[in-house]
Amino acid sequence: MHRKIISFSYLLFVLIVFCKQPQKVIPAKPDAAHVFSRETIEGFCQRDEGISEAAPEYKYDPKSGATGIRFQSVHSSSVLHAMGVRGQDILRAVDHVSIKYPESSDRFSSPFLITEWIHLSGFCSGKIALLTVERGGSILHLRTSAARNQTGSEFTISSEFSESDDKADYIIIEPATNSNPINPQTGYRYTDSQMIQFESMQKKFPNNTLIPRRLTAKEQMDQAALTARIKDITERILTCSVTASEINLVYSNRKRRLEDRLELLQYVIDKMGDNMADNMRKRYEDVKKSIKEEMQLIQKEEEDIQSRCSTDRQMIK
Repeated sequence: MHRKIISFSYLLFVLIVFCKQPQKVIPAKPDAAHVFSRETIEGFCQRDEGISEAAPEYKYDPKSGATGIRFQSVHSSSVLHAMGVRGQDILRAVDHVSIKYPESSDRFSSPFLITEWIHLSGFCSGKIALLTVERGGSILHLRTSAARNQTGSEFTISSEFSESDDKADYIIIEPATNSNPINPQTGYRYTDSQMIQFESMQKKFPNNTLIPRRLTAKEQMDQAALTARIKDITERILTCSVTASEINLVYSNRKRRLEDRLELLQYVIDKMGDNMADNMRKRYEDVKKSIKEEMQLIQKEEEDIQSRCSTDRQMIK
């Protein structure tokens, strides 16, 4: 039960942290290069630092025997992220060697044993590593390496990815139905298991706009029309070629998303209680503070624009 609470809360955390503004779908391509200190790389390779924060867990399909390691949350500043791994990715193979199920139950969730797979790739010895991951019902191959600079004080991690040409090589552990919405952080669809969790969230928060949901054709059209209208109004705000109600529509939409983030944030804090790690609690508190500050800025901005555009309209009359 405790593991389910943590997994559920990580999904909520992704929504809270990343869903700041309506986002376009971004390609699931790794960044060109990331520079890390020698101490950071040594901590990752020798002491598994940064692994437990990604909340790794084994995933196993008893029917097919397919096994993988899911990284629930991968921070954008981490070594794993630089290697091309993203939150909710399932590591399926390292250098074409498939992940094996642990031999004993006490090894089931050990992050130290999980990182043996990363170490076996040769990544930590300066070689090119090939990581095969499952993402949104698709199989991707990540080629990544860490190059030491001339002084040896820094390492540059580079990575590139390609989709598997032969998907028959891997049985998908967590499929993604084509009707599932696309995760804007990866460019791939949410998996069916994630959608089940989101549906549970929808029952708790039926009016929360951040929770991904399957939309009918009409709902998709209505959403696209609203997005286009808000974009048009936003462009006209610069010249005050807008009505007071149009300004209110734009800023109400922005404030609504922030209010929805706060709602989810408070739920996670209450749900986790004393089970939340200190570093994670600090991240939540930082996010909470940031949201409230942003809400104040948006309210002030709307008031200023309403005042300025009202003055302009009176001058035109």
